[in-house]
Amino acid sequence: MIKTIMFDLGEVFFTINHKKLDEEMIEKTGVTIRPAKGTHHDFYVDFVAGKISIEEYFDNLRKAVNSDAPIELLNKVYSEAYIKYSIIDQGMLELAKKLKNKYQLICITNTNLLHKNINKKRGLMDVFDKVFSSTEAKRLKDTSWFKDILLELKLEGSSCIFIDDSKENVAAAEEAGINPILFVDEADLISDLAKFNIYP
Repeated sequence: MIKTIMFDLGEVFFTINHKKLDEEMIEKTGVTIRPAKGTHHDFYVDFVAGKISIEEYFDNLRKAVNSDAPIELLNKVYSEAYIKYSIIDQGMLELAKKLKNKYQLICITNTNLLHKNINKKRGLMDVFDKVFSSTEAKRLKDTSWFKDILLELKLEGSSCIFIDDSKENVAAAEEAGINPILFVDEADLISDLAKFNIYP
């Protein structure tokens, strides 16, 4: 019997237009958030894992392009652009609120401290009974973290569902004994939940 539903946050409850965000950063500060190759600098992983601070992240960004743009400016422009270009899915938020009437809702998210603070401020965390973030746990989603979360919450994996848009993350949860759902969109999620006799 399912008692707890665990959610990822990004690309489930909101989507980000990274291209627009980066364009705004370049236009207003001359600093890009993306390396010449790939989607993120290596130090971004350290930022998400809570190994470097917000100030250190922006300092690394400006050093990567030999810029002397003030860290305060980078933080301000990035934060404003993140809010503008990360669009909350109100339908998913309403779905979660309905599910909360019957189930414990947990958020497990790989996120940096800046994003976490913004999403907390705009109310995205309010629907969850507890939030586990990589930046505070100082670890990224893997099977051992899922197992530790189950132990902390005194839950059996079989009584939980984990929902994420990443195949790698749902596979890690499944290895920990948690029922996995790969998120595509709200309609598919409702169909997948029905397989567990969950009807919002």
